[in-house]
Amino acid sequence: MASSHCPRCQQWERSPADTYCGFCGRLLLELTLHPEELILISALAPQRELTLVNAEPRPLRVLLAPASTPIPGLTIEPAGPFEIPAGGEARALLSLDEEKLPANLKVRELPYACVVDNDPHQALPFKVVVKSGPRPQLLSPTVQFGELEEGTRAERQIQLRNQGGVPLRLRAVKPEGSSQLGLAAAAKLPETVLQEDEKLL
Repeated sequence: MASSHCPRCQQWERSPADTYCGFCGRLLLELTLHPEELILISALAPQRELTLVNAEPRPLRVLLAPASTPIPGLTIEPAGPFEIPAGGEARALLSLDEEKLPANLKVRELPYACVVDNDPHQALPFKVVVKSGPRPQLLSPTVQFGELEEGTRAERQIQLRNQGGVPLRLRAVKPEGSSQLGLAAAAKLPETVLQEDEKLL
């Protein structure tokens, strides 16, 4: 049952013809979105579902549209307008295509709107947060030891950076290629977490 007053400000008495509050501007349609913020992470959580609940006594035709420049690689299904039955609900699926995301993406917050009946004045906002998954990058891909005499020992540092938008969890580091290669004691950690843009020496 729709409230007789605006649920935000309680200053506007709603008539059956009102779709938004004349005092604070809030959309008065009994339409809710769950959740109002969706977080998608490439490679880890590339899909999220949005549920739209229509408590109005009539069906609503809606379109989920970006309120700013959209990001490549983010899609919404249904892509066009769709109907939510009276007293019912509908679902939309947001998906990330990792190969189409910008190479330098870490975290991007994108405003979206659920537009009702093709009327921009009847728009319910929601937010989409896109993060890149953990992206390890070797800052020193080549390690030179030079000439070593038999029985001598040399150590070199390897730098690793997390270029992703979420923490990178390292569970093990293993040398390969020669039985003469080993890891210093400081590198033999059971588990290491690199935060966004953090380096490990």
